[in-house]
Amino acid sequence: DRQRDRLVSKIRTALGSTTNPVVGVLGLAFKPNTSDVRESPALYVCEELCAAGIRVQAFDPVAMQEAMHAMASVDRLSYTDSAYEAAEGVDALVIMTEWNEFRSLDLEKLRTIMRSPVIIDARNVFEPAQVGRAGFSYTAVAGQTRDLGAVGLTTLNGAITAKNGTLPFKTWTIRLDNTGTLNSAENTQLDNLTLTQTFGTACTPEIGRAHV
Repeated sequence: DRQRDRLVSKIRTALGSTTNPVVGVLGLAFKPNTSDVRESPALYVCEELCAAGIRVQAFDPVAMQEAMHAMASVDRLSYTDSAYEAAEGVDALVIMTEWNEFRSLDLEKLRTIMRSPVIIDARNVFEPAQVGRAGFSYTAVAGQTRDLGAVGLTTLNGAITAKNGTLPFKTWTIRLDNTGTLNSAENTQLDNLTLTQTFGTACTPEIGRAHV
């Protein structure tokens, strides 16, 4: 599945050249309020990461037994008793199911127990600005539409900036609704693509709304 492969690619990119990387996965069920893991993207992600030599710590409020059975032969995969335990010592935390209890996680506590403050949110569980203020590098994979001003961003001479002069979070994702220009050495022309911009890099989409 191309979408699942893109997610795995984003996770591996976020890990970079980390030695002996560990990823925490929150949510194994196909959707919240069920223990059904059939066709769950989370299982595919766990299996692909483990096959790539990445250790995975996973947690789900109700689907643990089903996941254990479905992935009984997967090496480098362990299960934890809580979301915080799954996040302990990880280089990236991936949200795969939009359980309500994940929305109320203490971001400051997560920041303290994680090895690297990286969150990849496949279900738009968190508010980007809130996560950024807590000191995380944050990527919202699902592409939730927001006004630029809603996340503290404004446009100035075509460049996306923040009202206080700094971006509210270090890593952000923009899906262009129209043709835009990525400021880079290649000056690549983009249309309907997802860009991950690092802190300090300007993007000039020439639009007033974006998927963040």
